[in-house]
Amino acid sequence: MVYDPRVVRVYFNTSALNRPFDDLSSARVRREAEAVASLIAAVESGRIEWLASDYLEYEIAQTPDLDRRGRVQALVAGSTGPRVTLSPRIAVRARELERAGLRGLDALHVAAAEAGGAALLVTTDDRMIQRARRAANSSSVRVIGPIDALAELMKGDER
Repeated sequence: MVYDPRVVRVYFNTSALNRPFDDLSSARVRREAEAVASLIAAVESGRIEWLASDYLEYEIAQTPDLDRRGRVQALVAGSTGPRVTLSPRIAVRARELERAGLRGLDALHVAAAEAGGAALLVTTDDRMIQRARRAANSSSVRVIGPIDALAELMKGDER
C-alpha cells in the first residue's frame, strides 16, 4: 500500500457511530448524523482511512438495543482500514491518559487511536471532547466532533 498524505486516518468512537441511528428531531443531532454519514462516505471514497479497534467493538457489543447494535456493527464490519487489537501497551497508555483527565473507555479509545496513527478521533460526546482538550498535551490525537471533523476535511480538500 502506498502512503497518500491526503488520506486522513480517523478513529470513530461509539457515540459517533451511533449518531445516525439516534432520534433526529433535534437540529444538532441531525447535523451530526449528516456529518457522520458524510465522513463514512469519505471512507468509502478513499479520502479517509477508518481505524477501528477491539475496544470499539467491545463497547458496541454492550449496546442493549439489539437492532441498533446490529446496525452499528454492520457499519464497523464495512470498514476496511487498519484495526488496533488489545494490548498491554495500550492499557498502560490509557492509564496515563486517565491521569491526564480522560475516563475509562474514552482513554482506551484515545490510546487505540494513538497506537493506530489516527490524526482525529471523532465523537459526539461533549465531555470527552472537553476532557481531551484539557489533556491535549498528553496525546497526539485530536478529539473532535463530527461537524468539525467534516469541516476540517473539506478545508484540507481546498488546499
